[in-house]
Amino acid sequence: MHKQLRSDQAGALEKLRQSVAAGNKRIVMQAPTGFGKTVLAASIVSNARAKGKRVLYTVPAIALVDQTVEMFVSQGITDIGVIQASHHLTDWSKPVQIASIQTLQKRGLPAADFAIIDECHKWFTFVNERWLY
Repeated sequence: MHKQLRSDQAGALEKLRQSVAAGNKRIVMQAPTGFGKTVLAASIVSNARAKGKRVLYTVPAIALVDQTVEMFVSQGITDIGVIQASHHLTDWSKPVQIASIQTLQKRGLPAADFAIIDECHKWFTFVNERWLY
């Protein structure tokens, strides 16, 4: 069932757009538990796909990969590849890639126009070295 963005989520998306338009490249969004951050992320990914963009979505733990895949599929995003050993959706050619930071440490980064880092407060040294400097 496709979830529509609530007004607070739509407002956050608009602020994100304004920040991108202002030239910001490393934007952090935060919201409380229950806000619907993954639904908002799915909307961002859908918008990026509509523009032909490739997206990397990272999660802080392997256990969250399938949960994210399920949410994205429920939101109509089906062109998903998963970077994880022996995962049935592993396909590096897909324009949306979902992976844990730990897996990316071992396997490297896929081609992507931008990355969404879920739970960025749990960053690893790898993220700082590869994406910030």
